[in-house]
Amino acid sequence: MAVLIASVLGGLWITAKLLRIYLLMYGKRPRILEIVRALRVG
Repeated sequence: MAVLIASVLGGLWITAKLLRIYLLMYGKRPRILEIVRALRVG
């Protein structure tokens, strides 16, 4: 049960970071390097 909760929270965290990237780069597709950099920084 703890693994399920941890994976859901981790998935939400990653999704929130990627959504922020897409909103900041509206109209431009982010490259893989930009996504990896954003996930590492925060």
